[in-house]
Amino acid sequence: MNKQQILTLTLAVLAVSLLTSCGISKSNQLDASSNSITINPVQTLASCNQSTSDNFYFNVANTIDSVSKQINPDWIKIKFSFISADITKTGYIFKFYKWRVLGSSTQLDTNPLTFAGYALSNGQTTSEMTTQILATQITQQTGFYIRLNDDASNPYQVLKVVAYNADGAVAAQSDVLIPQFAASPIDYKINFDGSVRAESLQKLHPLFSTDTASWSQAQLKQNFDQHCF
Repeated sequence: MNKQQILTLTLAVLAVSLLTSCGISKSNQLDASSNSITINPVQTLASCNQSTSDNFYFNVANTIDSVSKQINPDWIKIKFSFISADITKTGYIFKFYKWRVLGSSTQLDTNPLTFAGYALSNGQTTSEMTTQILATQITQQTGFYIRLNDDASNPYQVLKVVAYNADGAVAAQSDVLIPQFAASPIDYKINFDGSVRAESLQKLHPLFSTDTASWSQAQLKQNFDQHCF
């Protein structure tokens, strides 16, 4: 079996095994420097997220292994519902990155993440693994499986979506929290060790400026479920 056949088989297996995760609730607390999960029966986790800006709208979601029925922490999904004409010009490309905060240090992995396109209609992969894609090739019918290639002990917390122009300069970018994370912005403020989470991460929480003190766990779950796909 040649390399092309092996890659095709790998992507086919991935497409079958990864299913949509929608608003899964778990007991959890977030690690002092990561998204690690431990026991806390009160918290609800956000399994899906959304980012909107003048340049693009997109949703991200966890993936679930069809056999184990557990979240596969090495993969997430993304789909775009809008990309502005300003960043779909000839030669414009998209890449994905990840970053995290450890203590007081912000760490960006400068290696672009690998990903493969798939049909939103049936989950079947439509392209090989790559590290970039032309903006003109992104449609509302196509999603992408992104491999996080993460650090299990200190996972990355943020996905960075970057659009480059034909000259290689950054044309637009957006940061979004990688699911799963505490659905309540109140819970998300505090790390597992009781320290305050980095402000740069707190501000990325979709409900950062929302008073959720009276929200039920069901309301928190529903708020993020709407972004699942």
